[in-house]
Parts: sequence; C-alpha cells; structure tokens
Amino acid sequence: MKVITVVIIVILVIAIVGGVLIITSSHHQPSTFPSSTSSFTNTTTVSSVSVLQPSNKSVLVDVAQTAAPSGLDPATDFLDQVEPLYYAVYQELVEPNGSNYLQVVPVIAQNWTTTNYENWTFYLRTYVTFSDGNQVNASSVWFSLYRTILMGQPPGVADYICLLFNSTQYGQTGYALPWGVANAIQQVTGLP
Repeated sequence: MKVITVVIIVILVIAIVGGVLIITSSHHQPSTFPSSTSSFTNTTTVSSVSVLQPSNKSVLVDVAQTAAPSGLDPATDFLDQVEPLYYAVYQELVEPNGSNYLQVVPVIAQNWTTTNYENWTFYLRTYVTFSDGNQVNASSVWFSLYRTILMGQPPGVADYICLLFNSTQYGQTGYALPWGVANAIQQVTGLP
C-alpha cells in the first residue's frame, strides 16, 4: 500500500512540474492569417519623495492586523485576533494575571510545584470536563502539549527536539522514545 502511495505521489509531482515547465516555456506562435498590427508606446515616469516628520506625541497610533482566523485549533493558530475567542472556548492550565502579567494564576491547574524550573508538577482541579463530558486528566493535558509540539506550528516551534528525541536513551539502548513517553512508561511500570 505504501509503494502505491509513493508511486502516485511521484506521478503527481512529475505531472505538476511538467505542466509548469510547459506553461512557462511556451511562447506565442505568430498566426498564419494576415493581420495588421499597431504599436503604441506610452511612458509614464513617477517620482515621489517621502520625508519623515517628527513624531506627534499627542496622537496615539494603533497598528493592528485584521484577518479571519485560519482555524480554531490552538495548536496551529496563535494570532492575536483569535486570542479572545480562545479564552472564551478553551481553558489553560495557567494564564497571566490580567492586572499583573508578571504573575501567573491557576485556571485548570489548582496549583503547581517545581524544584529546579525544569520539571513541573501541575495538580488539576477536580471535576473539570471537556464539552463532551469527558474528564480532563493528566493524559489529556499531556496529549495536548505533545500534539502542539508535533504539529510544529508557531505555538510549539521552539527548540523542542530534545523532548521528541531522547539521544541519551538512543545511545544507551539503540531506540529512542520521546522524553514524555519514556517518563510515562517508567512511572507506570516502575522500570528504570
């Protein structure tokens, strides 16, 4: 099945590239019918000079981008104009305090702890559910974070390769599970 899919993809790529080459290399062939031609030359020259003026401190200029959201998936869309909608539809573990953005306040997380600022433990509020009634739990939170990283879109595009590929484990065992998966398996099985 994979071979058929690859063959179909290769054929489509060749067809697309061939079509583009034919379109770009074709040129107009003169017609064999007698015709009269007229030629007009029109030249317009425009020059303009812009000079920056000193700023007017009494005027507030608000520059904003207005565009429809490309989707409603927080793993793939992060534009400012979508944030109010996300806040109305989705809940986060924590969020910035509205009056002090240097402070973080709990939302789904009841509280959290860290000892080294690398490993964080979030304690979830009880009875938090999705719109379909399923309970929010550690697995669903982990899946959401992991999916964001795997999607490779702006919200998760930082250098997270170390989370996805465990080079230490690969060097020792010859296989590599993502750090989160390896840790989850260790926690469940008790294996080193």
